[in-house]
Amino acid sequence: MANLLLPKEIWVDIWSRVDFRTQQKSCTLVCKYWFEGIRGSTSLSGQMTLDNRQKSVEDINLVLSHWEKLRIVRMSSEMSNNELLQLDTHPSLEKIIFPKEYELGLWGKVTKVCFDLKNKASETTSVQNIVELHLLKRFKTEDNSLEAIACMMLNLETLHVMDEPEYDYDEPERMKYFAGFFRGLQHCKNLSELNLSADFEDYANYAPNIKKLTVEGNYFSPIRLDSMDWIAKLEKLEILKFEMLRFEDKETDMEKFTRKMFGKLTCLKSLEFDDCALIMPDFLVNIHEIIPSLETLIMTNEFENYF
Repeated sequence: MANLLLPKEIWVDIWSRVDFRTQQKSCTLVCKYWFEGIRGSTSLSGQMTLDNRQKSVEDINLVLSHWEKLRIVRMSSEMSNNELLQLDTHPSLEKIIFPKEYELGLWGKVTKVCFDLKNKASETTSVQNIVELHLLKRFKTEDNSLEAIACMMLNLETLHVMDEPEYDYDEPERMKYFAGFFRGLQHCKNLSELNLSADFEDYANYAPNIKKLTVEGNYFSPIRLDSMDWIAKLEKLEILKFEMLRFEDKETDMEKFTRKMFGKLTCLKSLEFDDCALIMPDFLVNIHEIIPSLETLIMTNEFENYF
């Protein structure tokens, strides 16, 4: 198929507007030029998710061999050290990410790790290879030693803060235990997803690269929306979800508040409200003016008391 005399950069831009599955499953079959153009682009084919539950190491190596610009592979299931060591050397592949659970001291639970394909001697259980981490609410007094640990988490992508289901009235005090850890997050350049069930206002400056944020309250203790304007600091945010958030001050100027919170979020594409006080006409009528970049809005509500 002729390439219509378009520069490759233009084709890459066109292909990038197609969803990943269609791009990789259909567009690559159109012709050799399209296949090589898509698979030869780091921006289009630099990452992939692979369901490895029923695949042998030989199957995995065969799949990877067709992705010349691949940098990161996200596996659906845990891989053993023996399997990882059998993976073929790949010219561009940097790391394999997969689920793996273990306790990190008494204060954390790891749920995803990575393996450095270019340094097969690295341990997947080392702090440097943690990709997803849950901080547990077990202590109150600040532990300054945690800052140095956070500084070493160079592969950390997703952080869950106080997301255990039971409510703890001492939760604000327990956040102070991790103050040093939060300060260390400024060195975690790959940290892009944050899931909270506690106020993060004092620490938002340490996580400027967040692209996906979930803030979840609960029926017995909804998080105060009044104190959430710190979200404006996350200028790279693309996906935002609020669940069970309420205004403590019922006289809040809705338009002024929402402009302050969302006005700087020029990259925000998806916004979801689940039982949240912002599901109100005063905000919704001006939403495209306040957030012109917004593409998706999801709203669900089970309770009538917005405040």
